[in-house]
Amino acid sequence: MAQIDAILACGPGAIRDLEVYWHARRDDEEPYRIWPIVSTLAALDGSKPLLAIERIIESLPPDALERALCAADCIVVSPHPHWMPLALDLLASPHPLARVAGIEVLSRRQAFSLEQADEHLQDPSPHVTAAAIRALARHPDARLPSARVLTFLDSAIPTIATEAARALTLWGSREPYHALRAGAPLSRVLTPLAQIEIIALAGSLDDVPLVQSLLGRARVSSAILRAIGRLGSAGTWSFLVHYLADADLARTAHEALETVFGDLVPGGKEGRVPAAWREAIAQRDLDPAMRYRRGLPWSSATVAAECQAGMLPRAEVDRRIDELRARTSRFHGLDTGAFWPDLAPRLGDLARAYAGTT
Repeated sequence: MAQIDAILACGPGAIRDLEVYWHARRDDEEPYRIWPIVSTLAALDGSKPLLAIERIIESLPPDALERALCAADCIVVSPHPHWMPLALDLLASPHPLARVAGIEVLSRRQAFSLEQADEHLQDPSPHVTAAAIRALARHPDARLPSARVLTFLDSAIPTIATEAARALTLWGSREPYHALRAGAPLSRVLTPLAQIEIIALAGSLDDVPLVQSLLGRARVSSAILRAIGRLGSAGTWSFLVHYLADADLARTAHEALETVFGDLVPGGKEGRVPAAWREAIAQRDLDPAMRYRRGLPWSSATVAAECQAGMLPRAEVDRRIDELRARTSRFHGLDTGAFWPDLAPRLGDLARAYAGTT
């Protein structure tokens, strides 16, 4: 707040200066560069800062989806009282990424109707269609509007097919999962990561060979390591241990190993020693036919307790809430990125809701 006060002290030209500052850095490849600009403007009173936010989002190049989503993320957590007019203006914008941002803000603030989502499924922009499917997946009253969303599984556009596969899986449909298992066209549209995510949500240990084949045509990333950790196969230990020697992926590999096996090896330097993990895993009597989470047989109670423990980044908590929903058919309208003074009580409620469940 002290920094924002200092910007305000610069006088009426502060908003203009922030826009100039942004435009000088607009082409920076780091999507989160937009966060401090939007965050500062959203903290200022009046309509002019919000109009500046709208102009900034509308100025994004057509391929800057991550920056548009980051700006929306920022607006969602903003306490500005007039966020709704801004979101509605974005929704009505001629610029597709602005419409995406409007959908994200309204749906995450639970102010986006099923009718609005249905309307934007027909948008000419693939990014907007994908955002509308994502909004449907968030809506508490959306229960398999499959007649519309199921058709998008046949889309040749990866962003649309990915969101359709995720939404259907969250609603309890196994159609996307079976399509991937059968090698249907969907398997040629979705990225290896997107397919592994669907398998982690709906599959079983029988899918480990399929995951291995997907890894053969993927560049291993932090996201892939985390998804494999959530799959919970004890047999993946050697694959994960291998990446402890990768300077860029060692930390994530350690986190993925903990997701499967628990904290068998302490963090720090020892936690990145492959031999330490090999020895610790060898001492456990692990069932190769059982899915594990934190060293225990997989259960929704264990997953919910993971979320409550406070050791996971927000994105991984979101993935686990998806997992609970797909595996139990129970809807949770918990947005971990929303404006909560303290998220712990809501995660505590989640853990209590699943206590003692399998």
